[in-house]
Amino acid sequence: TDLCQERRGPFQLEVRFRDPSGGLTPTRATVSRIPGDGGQATAIWMVENVAERKRAEEAVRESERRFRLLVERAADAVFLHDMQGAIVDVNQQACESLGYTRDELLKLAVRDIEAAVPEDAQRGLWRSLTAGAPQTLQGAHRRKDGSVFPVELRIGSFDIDGRPYILSLARDVTERQRAEAALRETTEMLQALVQAAPVGVTVFDLDGRMRLWNPAAERIFRISAERILDRGLEALRDLQPDNVPAFSEVIQEVLQGRPVSDVEVVAVRSDGVPVDVAISAAPLSDSGGRIRALMGVLEDVTERKRAEAAIQRHSRELAVLYETSLDVARRSNVLDILQVIVDRAARLMGAEMGGIYLMRDDRPELELVVIHNLAPEYRGVRLALGEGLSGKVAQTGEPQAVTNYAAWEGRAAAYEGAVFRRVAAAPLKRAGKVIGVINVTDNMRTDPFEADELRVLQLFADQAAIALENARLFEETRRRAAHLEAITSVAAALRAAGRRDQMMSVILARLQELLGAHGALLALEDRATREIVVPQASGTWSAMTGVLPPGATGIFADVMAGGRPTWDVGPGTEAWESLPPSVRELPVVALVPLVEQEKVVGLFGVGRQEPFGDAERSLLLALAEVVGSALHRADVLETLEQRVQVRTRELAEANERLTELDRLKSNFVSNVSHELRTPITNVLLYLDLLQQPGREERRPTYLQVLRHESERLGHLIEDLLTLSRVDQEAVKISRELRSLDPLLGEVAAAHRARAQAKGVALTLEPNPEVPPAWMGYQPMIQVFNNLVANAVAYTQPGGSVTLGSLVRRSAQGETEVGARVWNGGPPIPPEDIPQLFQRFFRGRTGRESGEPGTGLGLSICKEIVDRHGGWIDVVSSEDQGTSFTVWLPIGVEG
Repeated sequence: TDLCQERRGPFQLEVRFRDPSGGLTPTRATVSRIPGDGGQATAIWMVENVAERKRAEEAVRESERRFRLLVERAADAVFLHDMQGAIVDVNQQACESLGYTRDELLKLAVRDIEAAVPEDAQRGLWRSLTAGAPQTLQGAHRRKDGSVFPVELRIGSFDIDGRPYILSLARDVTERQRAEAALRETTEMLQALVQAAPVGVTVFDLDGRMRLWNPAAERIFRISAERILDRGLEALRDLQPDNVPAFSEVIQEVLQGRPVSDVEVVAVRSDGVPVDVAISAAPLSDSGGRIRALMGVLEDVTERKRAEAAIQRHSRELAVLYETSLDVARRSNVLDILQVIVDRAARLMGAEMGGIYLMRDDRPELELVVIHNLAPEYRGVRLALGEGLSGKVAQTGEPQAVTNYAAWEGRAAAYEGAVFRRVAAAPLKRAGKVIGVINVTDNMRTDPFEADELRVLQLFADQAAIALENARLFEETRRRAAHLEAITSVAAALRAAGRRDQMMSVILARLQELLGAHGALLALEDRATREIVVPQASGTWSAMTGVLPPGATGIFADVMAGGRPTWDVGPGTEAWESLPPSVRELPVVALVPLVEQEKVVGLFGVGRQEPFGDAERSLLLALAEVVGSALHRADVLETLEQRVQVRTRELAEANERLTELDRLKSNFVSNVSHELRTPITNVLLYLDLLQQPGREERRPTYLQVLRHESERLGHLIEDLLTLSRVDQEAVKISRELRSLDPLLGEVAAAHRARAQAKGVALTLEPNPEVPPAWMGYQPMIQVFNNLVANAVAYTQPGGSVTLGSLVRRSAQGETEVGARVWNGGPPIPPEDIPQLFQRFFRGRTGRESGEPGTGLGLSICKEIVDRHGGWIDVVSSEDQGTSFTVWLPIGVEG
C-alpha cells in the first residue's frame, strides 16, 4: 500500500505466497495503482509463479560462484578479454604470475602482457576462434618488472549477453621447458653413451623386432645395425645357432620380470672368430608395469677371460716357483739345486726334456751339467758360443725358441740325429753377464712357444742364476774364511818362528800344504851383490838353493823388477824356457812378488801339476803380503838386533876405552904430577942451595941442574900443548917435498951428545935411493925426535941406536918411503905393543926403567903420521931388538 501511494506508476515486487500445503511459493507481482473517486485508489495485482525461474537463477548463481572459486583457485592464470584485447577479468594466479594487482590488470590489454605473439596475429587468432574449437599455442608473457617467461596458452571464445569474449588459460612452462631441455639433453647423452659404450646395447620388442643395436654390438659380432635391425632376433638366431638355447633361456627369464646378469656364451663373429660374450638383460615396462620390450647388454670378455687365464697361469707359476725356492733352500749342492729347477721348469711348461748348461771358467764354452729325461750320454756336452740354440742364447743374452729343432739348420753337431721338435732356451745371467743357459724340449706339440712361455722359462733361468750366485757367494765366503784362517795360521806361525830362516821354513811348508804344491821356493835379492839368491826351497825343488846362475834369473828378475805375479807358467812359453831346469820339473809354476811398502823384497814360487784357480791366486797374493811383511819385519828385527849388538859392542868398547882413558888419565895425572913435582922440587931445592952461604964453588953445578930441570918442564909442557893441538886439529901441516936422510941427520945431531953422555952409540945410515916425499917437515922432526929420544932413553950404556931410511912398492904398486929407529935395549913385552900408541900409556919396560915420561910421545907420533896418511910398524924381540918404522906415501903437493 505504501508503495502504491509512493509510486504513481506500476512496479514489480517479489512475494511469497503460502500454498495450501503450507509451503511458500515465490511469485512475481506487477502492481498497478488505479486512481479512484474520492481519492481512493485501486491496486491491480498480476501475480506470476516464478518458482522454476528462481530455482534456475539460483542454479546459475551457484554455478557462477563455483566457477569463480574454481578460477580463483586454478594453478593457471586465467584472463577474460574482449575481441579488442581489453582485459575484463583475471584470477589471482594471473596477478601473481605477472606481478600486478587485479585493478592494475583490468586496466591493461593483452598486448601489454603478451611478448611473443604480435597483436595482429592475436586478433586473427581471436576471430578464428569464434568459428572453431579452442586452440593451444606457445607464447610468452611480460611481467610488471619487464622480465619475460614462456607460457602455454589454451584459448577459447564464448558469448556473454550476445557479445563475444576470449578466455585464455596461461600456464607458466618455465620449469617444464627446463625439464624438457634436461630430458632432451639426458636423452641425447644416453644416446651418445649408448653409441659410444664399450659394451653392446640392444633393445627389441615382444615381437622380436630389434629397436637398438649400438656400434659396440656391431664390433662384437661384426654385424651391422642395418643388417640386424631388419630381421631382429631371427637374424641373431640364424647367425648364432649354437647359442639359441642360451638366448631363449635369457629371454624367458626376462619375460618373467627377472633381470639376468653375466650369462657367458662363446659367440662366433661374422668373420668366424670366436669371442667370449657376457649377456645381461632386463625388461622395459610401461607405467602400468606391462613389459613392452627387452634390453640386453653385451660385453666382449675375451680379453678378461684371457687375463683371468693368465692370472691363473701366473698363480700356478708363482706356486711352482715358490715350491722350487723352498726346495732349493733345503739343498746345498749346486747341481742338486739346478736339477730341481730344470725338473720344475719342464713340468710347468709341459715339456718332456730339459737341461742346464754352465759357462766354463777356462774357456768361452758351455757345458751341459744337468739333464732332465735326456739320454745320459748328453751330460757333459760342450757347445761353443753361437753353436746350437743354447750357444746362440749364450751369445745374444736373449731367450729364443725353435719350433722344429731336428730340421733347423742351426742345430748343434752334438745333437745331430736327435729327434727334437720344440726347443726353448733362456740365459742365466749374473751382473749382466751370461753364466749359463736353461732349455726345455717338447716333442708333443708343434705350435711355437708363446712369449709368455719364454717369460716363464726366463723366470726359472733367473732362479737358477740366483742359486748359482748364492752358491758362489757361499763358496766365496767359505773360501774367504779358509783364506783368512790360512793367513791367520801362517801369520801366527811366522810370529812364532821369530828368526828369518825359521820363517822361510814355515812359509814353504804352509805353501805346499795349502795349495797341494809339489815344490816351493823363496828367492831374495842379495843387498850387497844384487844377485838373486834362493835361501830355501822345499819339495821337488829342495836342492835348488844358493845364488842363481845368470842365465836362470830371467823370469825371476822380471817378476821382482815389475812387481807383478806370473801365473801358470808352463811348457812352450818364453817364461818357461827362462826358468832354471830344476824348477821346470813341475808343469805349472806361479811366481808371486813379495812387496813391502811398495818395494819388492823377493818372491816365492809354487809348482804343481794343476793350474791355479782364481781363489788360489787370491790366496797367494794375500800370503805374499803377509810373507813380505814378515820377512821385512824379520829383516828389520835382525838389522835392529845387529845394530843393537854393534852398538852394544861399541858401547862396551867405548866403555872400555873410557875406563882405560880414565885409568890413563889417572896415570897421566899421576905421571904429570910426578913429572912436574920432581923438577919443581929440584928447582926449589937448588934455589935454596944457591941461597946458602959458603956454596959459591957449587953454584955452576946448581945452575946447570936448574937449567936441566927447566928444560925438562918445558918439554913436558910442549908435549901437552902439542897433544892438545893435535886433538883439536889446530896444527895445520904445511907439506913440502923433502928427503928423509937430511931430516934424520938433523935429528941424530940433536941427540948425539945425550947418547954419548949415556955411553950409547948413535948411528945414521942414509939411503940415496929413497926419493923425496911430501911432508910437514917440523911435525916429522918432532916424530923422530920422540922416537930417537925414547930409543936413547931405553938403551943401556954400551948399546947402540941406528937411524936409516927405506923405500918399497906397495901391493897396489905405489911407492912408499920410510925411516926406521932401532935400538938394542930391552924388548917391549908383546902384550904392551897394541897399546903403545894410546895416550898416557906407559908399558912395563918404561915403568921399570925409571926413565921419566908422560906416555904422550908415541901417541903424538901416531897422530902426526896418521894425518900424513902413513903408519908406524913396531917390531921388538930379545934377539932383534926394538925398531919403530915410520912409513909415508910419497903423496902430492898440499
